[in-house]
Amino acid sequence: ILRLARPKGIIFYCHYPDYLLTTRTSFLKKMYRAPLDFLEERTTGMADVIFVNSRFTAGVFADAFHTLHKQGVRPAVLYPALNLQSCDALAKCAKDSVEVLKPGEHLLLSINRFERKKHIDLAIRALSDLPEEFRKKVRLVLAGGYDERLPENVEHAAELEELAKELGVADRVHQMWSIENDMKATLLKHATCLLYTPDREHFGIVP
Repeated sequence: ILRLARPKGIIFYCHYPDYLLTTRTSFLKKMYRAPLDFLEERTTGMADVIFVNSRFTAGVFADAFHTLHKQGVRPAVLYPALNLQSCDALAKCAKDSVEVLKPGEHLLLSINRFERKKHIDLAIRALSDLPEEFRKKVRLVLAGGYDERLPENVEHAAELEELAKELGVADRVHQMWSIENDMKATLLKHATCLLYTPDREHFGIVP
């Protein structure tokens, strides 16, 4: 319908194939998804130009859409743009100090939603592996999206707290849920190191 009605060409920007966002563990689920998967690949291939947000996603695109790949469809990489003016304005909102950070201490910062696929536990494990003398001068802040209505957010936050206790670094780890932009700017300003723990992210934009 879009091809017939379009005044000009169709550009499709692929963030991540819907095909990979669900499982097909049962026969009924496979039957339900079959026509949807077929239509996704068929309609995607009707675009005049296909962009993906990273070379990694280009590889995922090829794995998900075998037919299009065999037909020679190769999406071009177009990285998401950054609004630098907005970033500069936000940086001006940063405060001169972080409440949890004492003078002389270093801030390790992780910004992720509280989901298991983000592998935030790696940040805690990395902290615990630091030499004790240096670890005493470090604070790890786990900041990110948190919704108490989502069971995984609640469960994973508790799991991370328990892990910090098990590894003996609970006094050095601080969770900050759903922080405001000015707090995020403040944390980024004072961070000694920004940690990025997710695996197989199509295009992670941490800040």
